[in-house]
Amino acid sequence: MNKTVSHSVVAEFEEYALLHADAGCLESGVRFRLLKPKTESPHDRYPIVLYLHGAGERGNDNIAQLKYLPQWMATEWRDRFPCYLLAPQCPATAWWIEVDWSVPRGRTANSMGDRLREILAAMDQLVADFPVDTCRQYVTGISMGGFATWDIAVRFPERFTAVVPICGGRSSAGRSAGTHAGVVLPWRAR
Repeated sequence: MNKTVSHSVVAEFEEYALLHADAGCLESGVRFRLLKPKTESPHDRYPIVLYLHGAGERGNDNIAQLKYLPQWMATEWRDRFPCYLLAPQCPATAWWIEVDWSVPRGRTANSMGDRLREILAAMDQLVADFPVDTCRQYVTGISMGGFATWDIAVRFPERFTAVVPICGGRSSAGRSAGTHAGVVLPWRAR
């Protein structure tokens, strides 16, 4: 058991697996945990939140990624903010996005990596299988996950209602994404 995530928090999440993998979606080693609304009304649709952890929570235990936001949602905020929260875990030796981390201003790969492709396929599966409000899809991430949050925002500016990168940056590639159809992405927080 991960020492920073309690048994009671882990018990609130179920393991989630990608069942309908797209032919172009490779097995990337990503494991998932899903937190559902505590009570679901058959007449309601709920937001979905994708949480991408930082490098310190990588691994294969499918628990370490529950630190921070997932833990707070399971304990303090679940009744107040009912939603589906998808918390994937990046494998121990991998990264959410393919960036040369040794360069001060790393560049994002031209194509989306297998891990993000698999995560978005899992979100699509959740939308198909559960009462998700497709107008309320959110992505947030911390550190390494913040970089991936920016990457997703640039690649899919119209999919997400809000993106909240925390302590994450991005390359200058794709800066023009999001300038159409009234979508405006913030490039620097002030």
